[in-house]
Amino acid sequence: MAIAGIVALFVGFILVICYPINKKKNSRCTAQTQGFLSDVQARFNSKGSQKSMHVYTYQVNGIEYQLKTLDYSPEAERVGDACTIWYNPEKPEDAQAYRASDGYLKVLLYVGLALIPLGIVLIIIGLVQ
Repeated sequence: MAIAGIVALFVGFILVICYPINKKKNSRCTAQTQGFLSDVQARFNSKGSQKSMHVYTYQVNGIEYQLKTLDYSPEAERVGDACTIWYNPEKPEDAQAYRASDGYLKVLLYVGLALIPLGIVLIIIGLVQ
């Protein structure tokens, strides 16, 4: 029971921490342009798990940029597919391929806030048993 509590607590904190980061990114990246998925690279983390690094290519004012991210655009499933890239007009290299709605971000925040006390209760129950 304590392990489930630790997991719930950890996931809750991650969701709560991600909310302001994503909200700030959304507020900075207000302009959009067309780009395309130019590459998908396999990456391995320190535990050996494989993650896909998505590389998007886009242009702003005639200058080509590349966005490398673990996030993916639901518009671009295969290399060569076009998609919308949201970027910061003051710093075009600051970009994102997926822009979450404020409602979606709030749902993640509320789930995170609910998981934190749940995790604490499960840890306490696990320690008492």
